[in-house]
Amino acid sequence: MSEQPRNCHAFGIFTWDFICVSVESMANTFQEEERVMQDDYAVGSTENAGRNEGVKRFKSMGLGDGGGEKKMEERRSSWISGVQSRLALFMNLPGNQTEGNAKQWCQNDTPNTVELENICDIERRGECLEEVCDTKRQLSFGGGGCSGHSRNEGSRHSDGKTMDSNGLSRDVAWYIDDEDMTSALKAADVPQALYPWQAECLSSPGVLDRGENLVYCAPTSGGKSMVAEVLMLRRLMKIGRPAMLVLPFVSICAEKSARYKKIFDMMGRNEDVRKKGKVKKVVEFYGSLHTSIDIPSQAGIIVCTIEKANILVNQWMEEGTVAKNVSTVCVDELHMVGDSDRGYLLELMLTKLRYLSSGNCALQIIGMSATISNVHIVATWLGAILFQTEYRPVPLHEYLVKGDMVTSPDGRLVRKLKYEGGMSESNVLAALVQETIQYRFSVIVFCCSRRSCERTAEYLARKLHSIPEFLDQQSISSDRLPHVGTYEFLDGDVPSRQIISEAIEHHQNSPGVKEDSQNNTLRGLLGKGFGWHHAGLDSEERELVEAAFKSGSVSVLCATSTLAAGVNLPARRVIFRHPYVGKPENLLNPSKYKQMAGRAGRAGLDTLGESFLLSNKGISDSRLYDLMNQTIEPITSCLDDGNKGLYRAMLEGISSKAVSTPGDVDRYVKSTLLAQMIPYDDLVSHTKAALTWLGDPNRRYIMWDSNNNIFVPTHFGVAAASSGLPPEICEDIVSDLSRAREALVLASDLHLTYICVPLNEEIHVEWNRFSDMMNHLSPIDLSISEKVGVHRGFLIAKARGYSSSKHMTASGNLIHDKKTQDSRERISKRFWIALILRDILQETPLSHVEEKFGIARGLVQGIQDRASRHAGMLATFCSRTGWNDLEILIRQFQSRVLHGVLPEMLELMEVPRVKSYSARLLFKAGLRTPELLASADPSTVENILSAAYKKSTPRKKKVLALHAKRLVTEARRLLMSRAELLQQQAQYVMDTMAATT
Repeated sequence: MSEQPRNCHAFGIFTWDFICVSVESMANTFQEEERVMQDDYAVGSTENAGRNEGVKRFKSMGLGDGGGEKKMEERRSSWISGVQSRLALFMNLPGNQTEGNAKQWCQNDTPNTVELENICDIERRGECLEEVCDTKRQLSFGGGGCSGHSRNEGSRHSDGKTMDSNGLSRDVAWYIDDEDMTSALKAADVPQALYPWQAECLSSPGVLDRGENLVYCAPTSGGKSMVAEVLMLRRLMKIGRPAMLVLPFVSICAEKSARYKKIFDMMGRNEDVRKKGKVKKVVEFYGSLHTSIDIPSQAGIIVCTIEKANILVNQWMEEGTVAKNVSTVCVDELHMVGDSDRGYLLELMLTKLRYLSSGNCALQIIGMSATISNVHIVATWLGAILFQTEYRPVPLHEYLVKGDMVTSPDGRLVRKLKYEGGMSESNVLAALVQETIQYRFSVIVFCCSRRSCERTAEYLARKLHSIPEFLDQQSISSDRLPHVGTYEFLDGDVPSRQIISEAIEHHQNSPGVKEDSQNNTLRGLLGKGFGWHHAGLDSEERELVEAAFKSGSVSVLCATSTLAAGVNLPARRVIFRHPYVGKPENLLNPSKYKQMAGRAGRAGLDTLGESFLLSNKGISDSRLYDLMNQTIEPITSCLDDGNKGLYRAMLEGISSKAVSTPGDVDRYVKSTLLAQMIPYDDLVSHTKAALTWLGDPNRRYIMWDSNNNIFVPTHFGVAAASSGLPPEICEDIVSDLSRAREALVLASDLHLTYICVPLNEEIHVEWNRFSDMMNHLSPIDLSISEKVGVHRGFLIAKARGYSSSKHMTASGNLIHDKKTQDSRERISKRFWIALILRDILQETPLSHVEEKFGIARGLVQGIQDRASRHAGMLATFCSRTGWNDLEILIRQFQSRVLHGVLPEMLELMEVPRVKSYSARLLFKAGLRTPELLASADPSTVENILSAAYKKSTPRKKKVLALHAKRLVTEARRLLMSRAELLQQQAQYVMDTMAATT
């Protein structure tokens, strides 16, 4: 994609380093094109010239069959002349001196950029911006522009359609093939032109017309999502059944949901579309906020996480309605199938879909990923067409910085870094950041820990002072972030530093939120153009920081590695201050490194992306070079991990009754990725072991029906499969729940809270603080601790710092049994988390919980979310086992855990946008139900909310007025949706009665 010189000039992007890199890139581009032309011409000379693609491309560049070498020499000379003249202007040196250096530079394979830098007049950098940009554009065959990606960029066809050099259309409308959807995409500002690789991928045989499965790989920021989007929307319009988009993180789910809501909203505004009945909706099924799995008739895109997608597929398998409910299943980040934590769930879901759809194309499976070294095995597993590309719309340059030396991945010296002060890692980091921000670019600095992020941001702000604010009006609009907590962005707002600072202050002043030094520090840094982003921030703070970085009001963001995985925040430059997580021994793997480095380069804004890896003490440079150059590790099946994944795979298949006979079992396991990676005899052995484990009389998940020669699930097995709980922990869960049914303590929230905490939830415990808290628990809470198995002696031993091999019983005896130690530590950690959550349920402000337990409020919110999801699975398990008494208690308690409120607040919390602290204000004012809120005057709601805020300005009054209006609107929408649901249920009952009479 091309970029206008005036835009480049406005950004001031051409530092001397960039000029060196850019012209070197042009030299490489020319040499590559020259090589391709020579290869193509050589092929063309031995085959039919009229049919050979190489000759076609050769001719399209103005080179005939007979004069190829002459043309190439003329082009090379012209290229050298152009570079010479522009370097002369740039360096402000006499022409003959520049000519010699330029000619030598252009003709050398390894140009000495350091030598050229020494003769460069630094004061004149950027002066010939437009000329250099023009040179690069002229050298880009096909009009590639400043991006440097030139080949097959395309042209205009006679019918007005954008075509590439292979004759493939690059217009989105051609592939969508539906005028209403195309109009909606245009109205939603979705780009209408595809990259050449996207057009080629979509044109793979059978993908569009027959719905063949597709697996494709492209670098980070290469435009992968657009291909999947076109295929999903095309199938939706052609077949009428929704697509399911499976994403790895809740944050990405929310981002994609907002995108498709905008598209479908634009489509629904068309009266003809409404008359045709083509109005579609987004179905959200992710996180704890979305627990319903009913698919409405107007469903267009089902957006879900891996876990929720697996639950959906289980339900459809049980009902036999997979083909009825979905036409396309699209998996983003397909490489996560090899993830040690969640990969087995993704493999499990895809295995079931492959098993159900084998032999026909009624269901299309689309998998997209960054580069996978053994992707051909994955494609074979899914029965998919494979497409791979290395294309990035913005080229990425990677460097290793050793002291003041900037080196390329092959160890070649690129340049020496200039910095202020003595030689130190901090000064080198500051110099790299300064190079970026002085030309109004953004930079992400990856750090090893939350504390390191904060310290680095504070250091850079002190060293570099304040950054001039440069807002990009197109990077973020108000409809992408309409509210954060009770703060509403007004129409036309772009999150500037002033507005972000106001929003954070508003958040701090919210009822129940305590202003603290960390918040004040972050707010001060954001006002200077710096910030940090990590899991310790609460959800509102993270959203505000992300908005500020997207808009350009914050230029320097220090972040942990989680930013690369869960949030789409690209930058011009990425700097790895630490190439590890937590400790140097936890070095990033190649996949993680590539994902993080891939954040460099913003399509449409940057002409290149830069990644700088800083040399670190304790890590040899050779290991860092290896990290940069290694291919991404091959994917392996997670079902082979001690057979645990296979336990669940077999249980879910048999419980749904889709797998019952030995023949079914054979076909089912052959549908796994594991079957592609191990010999068949080993696969049979693993399968037998899994079936034996599930059928063990002490577990009884499944049974063998010898009369019918089939496997059948037990009541317990169906409950385990339906809940989504791993079968290997269900026995412990049954033990927990059985004890609770016999002696559940309801005089305190603590017992139910403990039950809702996941069994293996990991957390850092301050044992001294824990032991001290136990001394101040009420008698009821102490009795609960004893019932669940907390041992005081164990806590005392941990508080005193005993090694993990020696702990005491309550009577003071030492325990040497590791299994007993592990069990007691797990129970103690669960109880510690239960104490944290119990305070949340009492509506204790997050900041107070943070201070009391020594845990960041963002981590508290994460615990709250996971506990709520676990409670939902427990409720389903209880329902399937017939423990309806416990199901009712846990189901209601799940809502409390999710929202962090007392029982009387639950009705109000059903209204979208209502936060726990605003619900309490409304409740105290008498607006205790959605019905009362819906009937209230917005000005009344505004007065209720504003009375709780200490400071007020005309703008803040507008913000609260808008928030109050939207709360009333949301309450009315909730009541309308309830009424519509009742109408549908009544109609269903009437239709059923009519059919039976």
